[in-house]
Amino acid sequence: MLTMSQLDAEAALAIPSVSDQLLQQVATGLYFDPHSVLGQHLVPAPGLSDPVTVIRALRPLAQEVVAVLSSGARIQLTHLSEGIWQGFTLTGSSDYLLEARYKDGQAWTADDPYRFSPRLANLTCT
Repeated sequence: MLTMSQLDAEAALAIPSVSDQLLQQVATGLYFDPHSVLGQHLVPAPGLSDPVTVIRALRPLAQEVVAVLSSGARIQLTHLSEGIWQGFTLTGSSDYLLEARYKDGQAWTADDPYRFSPRLANLTCT
């Protein structure tokens, strides 16, 4: 039987990669759909019965980023490129906050704006 850390390692190998070009476009505001990259996404993981939840966040200049799930679990994110961080969990999607630590040692905890789906409402102008 696989342990959780072994499952985590297997899942990490199966997470679809994001190209450096796309990461740069998202980080610089040039990509038309940042919600498709940032936030949390369920992705299939070969060899696992359930999808993996990937969390990607934009935190430029951060030295360390952690996603704090509503359950209290902490997911350490890894820096990909251009200030974009990524981590994953096998527990499914969840509300979460991002805790970012910067060079001066200060930590900043806040909602991830990309955790929420983009929504446009009908606007009536009179």
